[in-house]
Amino acid sequence: MDAVLARRAPGRLIRTPSLFCDILASGWRRWPYRTPVTEGSLNRQHLAAPAVEILAGLRNGLIDRLRDTVGSWDPAPVHVSVFGSVARGDGKTESDIDVLLIRATETEPGSEHWTEQTDALTEGVHAWTGNYCQLYELSREELAHHIRANEQIVESWRREAIPLFGPDFRQLVRRLA
Repeated sequence: MDAVLARRAPGRLIRTPSLFCDILASGWRRWPYRTPVTEGSLNRQHLAAPAVEILAGLRNGLIDRLRDTVGSWDPAPVHVSVFGSVARGDGKTESDIDVLLIRATETEPGSEHWTEQTDALTEGVHAWTGNYCQLYELSREELAHHIRANEQIVESWRREAIPLFGPDFRQLVRRLA
């Protein structure tokens, strides 16, 4: 199946890293130029096609690594999700990676083992991507307080959260309500 790239005149890609915009004229994509909005497919004969496919899959690769990492934690978190620009797919090279981490009530946030796990996550994200990890760590009780206070960030989590571990964020909110 061909990777589909969307173009908006004059030559800007929609929801694609800006690197792609810089190399539009190099022939790695095919599409007609007459309409203001068109779709085209990747020119798989181009030498850069494998690299373009790798770049296009970076977001999914990051999500898979995050899932693998938090899935092996002991003690396990209640919920982990990614949100913000990574979840929306509109991140830039300087964007941070926003991760929501809900820990169990009995998990001590300052315990040595827990801190080692969270530090390894934030350091891993930086090593994998070159971007900093913004970790929003809350207990179930702290999350319930954010929900009752109608804090704006909770709406962002509801809209954007891509679950990495535990229940979907909306399910977790229903359980806490």
